[in-house]
Amino acid sequence: NLNPAISFALWLTGRLSNRKFILYVVAQLSASVFSMFIIFLTFSNPTIEMYKLVAIKPAEEEQLWRVFFTQVLGTFLLTYVAFTMGYEEAALLKKAESKVKKIHASDGLYLFSSSPQSKTGFAPFAVGFIVFVCACYGGSSGCALNPSRMFGPAIFSGVWD
Repeated sequence: NLNPAISFALWLTGRLSNRKFILYVVAQLSASVFSMFIIFLTFSNPTIEMYKLVAIKPAEEEQLWRVFFTQVLGTFLLTYVAFTMGYEEAALLKKAESKVKKIHASDGLYLFSSSPQSKTGFAPFAVGFIVFVCACYGGSSGCALNPSRMFGPAIFSGVWD
């Protein structure tokens, strides 16, 4: 995964060891900084204003508690859907409740299909839909949903709001 919030949830539920959790989060945050470095190398004369365009900043008039609540709720919903659609206990419950065919299993991640023509099942649609809903709901907070999404831009732009 690419989201430290999901890595944290995996670690909290015991699906990720302490070592892997630290390595994942360091890799995710490093990738964010590296991505901004690529932007720095790509453009001939990058300015601080350009970096501020990449950083998601909440509306000036928005209250800090509301921005924080929106981000926490959106990240929780994304994490919940990812766990419900992809991880073992939810998959076992789903298997017991409905007739679906397991088409792929790897290290605790199960994808299901309701028809033989489908290769990945409903999981990608559900995760994409919740990201869309959270982006619409996030409105004035910017709705990053991913701490690593904001880390690199914050370092390069100096915008930590």
